[in-house]
Amino acid sequence: MGEKTKHSLLLLCLSGLVHRSAAFMFWTAIVETRYVNSNSTVGKYCECGVYGRNSPLDQASGIVVLPAGDPFGCGTDSDYSRNSSYPPWIALVKRGNCTFSEKINAAKDHGAAAVVVYNMDGSGNDTTHMAHPEAEGIVAIMIGNFKGMEIVKMVNNGVDVMMLIDAGNPHGPWLDTYWLHFLSISFFIVTAASFSYFVFISASRLYNLSSLRRSQKKLKSEAKKAIARLEVRTLKRGDEETT
Repeated sequence: MGEKTKHSLLLLCLSGLVHRSAAFMFWTAIVETRYVNSNSTVGKYCECGVYGRNSPLDQASGIVVLPAGDPFGCGTDSDYSRNSSYPPWIALVKRGNCTFSEKINAAKDHGAAAVVVYNMDGSGNDTTHMAHPEAEGIVAIMIGNFKGMEIVKMVNNGVDVMMLIDAGNPHGPWLDTYWLHFLSISFFIVTAASFSYFVFISASRLYNLSSLRRSQKKLKSEAKKAIARLEVRTLKRGDEETT
């Protein structure tokens, strides 16, 4: 294996480690809701959402709208009782029955400013880092089932719920102490391996160069000895070797 190949493999390992770490990163979403209850405005705030993998980390706001009939909001025929983007509104749909991309695109086609997916029944307030590669260019987050059902009940009771979505904080394995230790040890091992490889290559080159010089010196010495053992005779006109 050539030196360039070994060096490329080393860089590939480092690159793979970085990309693998990046794949675990996700951003939380701050979810703020406001509604009127008994002539007073009630506001709730929590960092309880997670931005989708393919969602822009933008802010979005609007009135919460549920899909009519189908809480999952699947298919292009989903009815949101809204056919425009003004005033801004946010679709609240339940996880399941179709892909995240289908849900998001269905709401986007109706003019939603953002899509909030709440988790399945029995999942509590757990969330996942949803992937929706076929639905980009619109804010999409996931919230827990408890939080989602709380908003659904208010909307079904005729309460106008305003929602504001904003970026929270990044989370990833490198923010964990154990992962930092792992990365530190990995970096030390890779650095030590690279340095050892460099020392080995340098030492090998010096050894080969020294061996070559010794070999050349030995050959030169043997050549001189061989020449010294040769019989030297001056040829004259008429000698057998000249005729």
